[in-house]
Amino acid sequence: MQPANCGPAQVGQLTNNDFQGQLVAMAERFVVWFYPLLNNGHVCNTNAEDNFGPHHFFRDCQLKIISPHYEQIVEGDMKVSETLLTLIGESQLYFNPFNAQPGIKCHCDSHGLALILVAGVVHKGEDPVGTFEQKFGLIQDPSADNKWKIKFSELQLCVKDPNLIPINGTGEELALEHL
Repeated sequence: MQPANCGPAQVGQLTNNDFQGQLVAMAERFVVWFYPLLNNGHVCNTNAEDNFGPHHFFRDCQLKIISPHYEQIVEGDMKVSETLLTLIGESQLYFNPFNAQPGIKCHCDSHGLALILVAGVVHKGEDPVGTFEQKFGLIQDPSADNKWKIKFSELQLCVKDPNLIPINGTGEELALEHL
């Protein structure tokens, strides 16, 4: 993914409204790209951009899953991508983001870290079972032609269905009532 550049050098060249417009456009493109890729649940160990996998994350990335009664932290590109795919594959959850403001918010700091916040509805099959908010920290990777990669993500789930779902990709299960 190559969204609008938001590094410090570009800030001085844009008006505040232009810069904010580019950030919003970047966040919207990210959401339209990320969630269909994740929801498709197809993983491949190659670096094909149309496959969800560890190549979209920095090696030392971190995923934090938070719910009212549970918190899990997963580290590393493989573990993060596997954990997210477990939510989609084994748990059969589907993340339906609200693809417009106020469902998408973004900010870019002076060092080029782009923060994107996405809100939406979690579905299991055809049924809405709760809501989610997910925050992403994106950084450009100079070893990959400055493409944006995910450095960290925090997923807040508020799910009402008490069915069991595997949450950590290791076969251990956690009741959604604890989420």
